[in-house]
Amino acid sequence: MFLNDTETLAASQIEMLRAIKDGVLQLSSTETRTKYHLGNPNTISKNKKVLQNKDIVEVKGGKMVFVDPIYRLWFEREYG
Repeated sequence: MFLNDTETLAASQIEMLRAIKDGVLQLSSTETRTKYHLGNPNTISKNKKVLQNKDIVEVKGGKMVFVDPIYRLWFEREYG
């Protein structure tokens, strides 16, 4: 199930998940955009919406987090 969900994501969306997994708070900072290859701010906003609409991430306490903690563990194991 997790593999199917993840295979349909764009590379920048997978990188965004890596940043979220790493606890990054400022996804649109220059440093974060460069480190995780997130693209421009418009791409970041679009990818946030896509990941939220797919129920992969949500905003909790002002922070992006994985909706399913088991998916987070699987993602960490598979994608580092």
